[in-house]
Order: sequence, then structure tokens, then C-alpha cells
Amino acid sequence: MHDLEQTIRELRDPQFVYHFSRDYLKNMMDDAAESIKELLAKNKRLEEKVVELQAIADHYEGCAQEWYQMACDYKNAAPNWISVEEKLPDDHVRVLLCNDEGKMVTGERAEDDWWYCYCAYDVDRWDEKEQGRVVAWMPLPYPQKEV
Repeated sequence: MHDLEQTIRELRDPQFVYHFSRDYLKNMMDDAAESIKELLAKNKRLEEKVVELQAIADHYEGCAQEWYQMACDYKNAAPNWISVEEKLPDDHVRVLLCNDEGKMVTGERAEDDWWYCYCAYDVDRWDEKEQGRVVAWMPLPYPQKEV
């Protein structure tokens, strides 16, 4: 009971309340100042991280643009099927042929207006009854270069 009575007496003493309040406020202000310093340091680290992430994003955006351009270049450079109604390949130039059933084989066209196909180790005259009608062709890719 003695502690409670002493505490009540101290709380009634204006000098005690003044010193208690002053020390309490000083500690609060010191704690607040320390918290602000910590938050400023964290904010600085976050700002640095944002700059770093922006640089990474810019890099990948550049890569994406470069990859998109490469895909467009490849699409434009890649051979497409050419209808035999539109254009015929030059004579004796090996090309990829496609018949009306979607089957493909390498072959060439000769000046006698016949198609010749390369089957296994032989060159045969194209027979529309057996092999279908040639409807399209495309140039063959270049052979693999040594790496």
C-alpha cells in the first residue's frame, strides 16, 4: 500500500508532473526522430531499388523491341508458298513442291513443262495420277554453314 500512496502523492506534486511530462515528451521526440531517420534511410534504399528496377525494365523493353523486329525480319525473309497459278520456278532449280493433298517433296520444273521429283536416290517424272497435282512451291533454304 505504501507504493500506491507514494505514487498518489507524487502525482499531486506539480514539480513531479512537470519533470515526468518533460522527460516523457523528450523521449517521445527522440523516438520520433529516430523513427524518421530510419524511414528516410528505408525510403532512400527504396528509391535506389526503383531506379535499378527501371533500368532493368528499360533493358527488357529494348530486348522486346529487338526480338519483335527480329521476328518481323524473319517473317519477311522466310519463304512463303507460291501458287503455280501465280508464278512458276525457274527451270532446273530445286524447290519444295506441295500437291493438292498437302504432301511435300523436293523437285524441279523442266523446260518440257513437266515436274520432276527427287524420291530417295532417284529422280522421277511427276505423275499427277499417283502423286496429285502440284499446286504450290517455295524456295529451299540455304544449306547449313559450318559452325
